[in-house]
Amino acid sequence: MFWNLNICYSVLFTASNEAGKNSDDDLGEDVADSLKRICAEVREDRNRVRRCIQRPTGVKNCLFIAVQDADVVDLAERMVTYAQSSRQCRYLQRVLPVEETAEVDLKKLNDMILKCVSRHLKAREDGSVPSYSMEFRARNNDSVKKTDALEMLGTAVNSIAPTAKVDLNGADVTISVLLLRKTLMVGAAPNYFGKRKYIMRPKEEKFDAVEVDQKKINVENVLKEVTSLDK
Repeated sequence: MFWNLNICYSVLFTASNEAGKNSDDDLGEDVADSLKRICAEVREDRNRVRRCIQRPTGVKNCLFIAVQDADVVDLAERMVTYAQSSRQCRYLQRVLPVEETAEVDLKKLNDMILKCVSRHLKAREDGSVPSYSMEFRARNNDSVKKTDALEMLGTAVNSIAPTAKVDLNGADVTISVLLLRKTLMVGAAPNYFGKRKYIMRPKEEKFDAVEVDQKKINVENVLKEVTSLDK
């Protein structure tokens, strides 16, 4: 999942305080037993799988968060809906779901676009096919042109969903192709224009651009708050 941090506005999600384990020792507990218990707790914490992992992008004001066992498209939609409902978000300007990543290679880009089209441009129960558009962004690398991605997308649609129509202003699904330095990213954003290009603020809210220190953002706490929407 790709996060753009160029804009700051209100407070993101209030970091919920996790209920800590009760560390009060019994009065009669032996020191050796206490030490053994503490070591066991530390090992347990180390063996615990982290669901949210931040990956380096090498691009200023951009975060990439890998989320295990999650539908990133649905997660991004929920985050955007939540942030646009009221003043919730201080640091994030936009959230874009990324389903496939690869090194900069045109053949691999073509394969990722084919997968994305086959996954999201499926015929509905009534036989209609979602309309589509493409969003292309390149930062710190100009080796792949927008025309290359457009040609690949057109070929993929013609072979997989030939009846799908282009809609540049209100597509049902927007295929996003992102190029950040040495990495290509492809994903789909449903109702991209209806959700105001996945901007993380209410429609009426105004803001000023500021610099953001990415290290001060506890990404895992943010995602814990967002994924709790599934419960």
